[in-house]
Amino acid sequence: MEKIKALWVGKNKFPSLAELEEDYSRKISLMVPFLLQTLKDPPRGLSEKRATEWENQRILEAIDDGDNVIALDERGRTFDSLGFAHWLEGLLIAHRRTVFLVGGASGWTEPVKKRAQGLLSLSPLTLCHDLARVVFLEQLYRGLTIRGGLPYHR
Repeated sequence: MEKIKALWVGKNKFPSLAELEEDYSRKISLMVPFLLQTLKDPPRGLSEKRATEWENQRILEAIDDGDNVIALDERGRTFDSLGFAHWLEGLLIAHRRTVFLVGGASGWTEPVKKRAQGLLSLSPLTLCHDLARVVFLEQLYRGLTIRGGLPYHR
């Protein structure tokens, strides 16, 4: 079983960003058991509220009971890269599996917020969903290289 799982809805709509997702996922997988799970987009024709509810329900269904869940959210905890690496190390030691959730444009419903053990913010800036996924994967890879004493961060 993977130690870290990244979970989100919908394929990346930008081919160059999708390539970066694949590249960072491959690199992360070489360092720690990792799964990137992309759930299908909501059915067309749903209102924004219903689409968000649909996405959030699919995300909750993809989480196991014992998972430590961290939702990326603008109100979440922020770190510099060294602080993130240290925090990540603690997660890897303390939990069987940590699942990081990247939400859509409308954010999280209350059930997802209640299920999450923590919130993580990548930046005080608002990032589009597709770019946030790549930034998260890059920072996850950076944190793992710092943890492993590898030269990527230097």
